[in-house]
Amino acid sequence: MRLRRVVAATSVLAALWLSGCRRPPRLGAPPPPSGGRFDVAAQLGGGEELRALREIPLAVTVTEGGKPVAGAEVTAKLTMPAMKMPENKVRLQFAAGAGAYRGAVTFTMPGLWQVEVSVRSADGSVERHAFRYQVSGR
Repeated sequence: MRLRRVVAATSVLAALWLSGCRRPPRLGAPPPPSGGRFDVAAQLGGGEELRALREIPLAVTVTEGGKPVAGAEVTAKLTMPAMKMPENKVRLQFAAGAGAYRGAVTFTMPGLWQVEVSVRSADGSVERHAFRYQVSGR
């Protein structure tokens, strides 16, 4: 019985130690290069604090080889990495110029959120890029 407790405690401590060794993601930072075809940048809000239960503008820029991409289908899927949430997905509309796509999102509660931007090109291929944001409750 005592041996089981020691093994369990050691396992928990090892897991905590290993999880602390990872560098946390930079919030709002672009993902590391995926080797994909598109470069995707996302801007959420106008620089103000992100708050739950408010409509927040989302601007996404899609380029390929430095050139703007027009005619793609771009969506943003909002999830919380720490818990299962109902689907919260927004289709972004193409805005004239520089591969810009725009829409608005609403975070349903405070916490760490992931915005997964999917880009479906005219040839049907799909790429996904993830961005993380901290959302406050006030």
